Amino acid sequence: MTKCRKCSQKCDLYLCSKCVEQLREHATQLAWLVARLDETVTRQDKLASATIGKSSDEPLPFNANASEIAGQARGTITTWVRAICEHRDITFEPVRVMSLHFIGPLPDERWRRMPRRYRPTLADMCEWLAEHVHAIALTPGAEECALDMAELHASIVRAINRQERHFAGPCPTVKGHDRRGQQITCGHMLYAGAEEQFVECPECKAKIDVQKNRLRTSVDRDLMPEPKLLEALRAVEGGLDEDGNPKPVPSKNHLRRWIKKRQLHIRGWVHQGRIVEHYIQRGDPRVFSFSQAQHLWWKHLATNATQEPSELEVTA
Repeated sequence: MTKCRKCSQKCDLYLCSKCVEQLREHATQLAWLVARLDETVTRQDKLASATIGKSSDEPLPFNANASEIAGQARGTITTWVRAICEHRDITFEPVRVMSLHFIGPLPDERWRRMPRRYRPTLADMCEWLAEHVHAIALTPGAEECALDMAELHASIVRAINRQERHFAGPCPTVKGHDRRGQQITCGHMLYAGAEEQFVECPECKAKIDVQKNRLRTSVDRDLMPEPKLLEALRAVEGGLDEDGNPKPVPSKNHLRRWIKKRQLHIRGWVHQGRIVEHYIQRGDPRVFSFSQAQHLWWKHLATNATQEPSELEVTA
């Protein structure tokens, strides 16, 4: 009688019966999980999002985090299969597989015929490990195999069920003021899960309300093409004043003048439904900041209070 190398319970092998069953369970589940991991690597389980004006049905092409875990899984599983085969002097043969030349019905739906030019898959290796847990329990280092399978199981589950994190805006925490007295904010770009209410800024460690910051960002950094920008400005700034008279609204000429004078900055381009930083293809519309255009309009109204009516359009 000795002690289990993993949990220190009394047993006759390197692993106790409880740890053997846990190893069997992890290996059995890994046979299914590695297939799901491949789907996650190629992003067949996700659809692209964050497009402008429409959704996309094209799957995102690659998940780097899941790919790294898939590489670790292949290395860990193949290493242990090879180690058990060499130490116990047994040959790897896929579980519940009949020869291609076998004549007759298969025992049940779990069985299959050996395909031509068969090459073992990770799922086959996991099933083999689950089938040979007692051989593993007789092998020195069995506790390392059990720990590796448990860690691999947890890593793959996390990769498959990983919560998507979305942009939550720049950190608004005020760090100081410049020479003109204007606030200097942290500005570190924040990301949060769909269900997260608060997120900690990695830069300044401030606790930020995700929903409020997203709303603030949607107002301060609402990027849109020129036609939509003009439409939004006219809708927001138009209407009637306190005396019931139509308010003046910006025109195309105002936008063009601000752009020409580089007062209204180009913030990017719309390419294939997404905002990109650089110009890519002819015909991609430029995008501008609604907040910046609105402030330019307010400045225009303040400095041109005595301007001729012909220079200012009014809402009908």
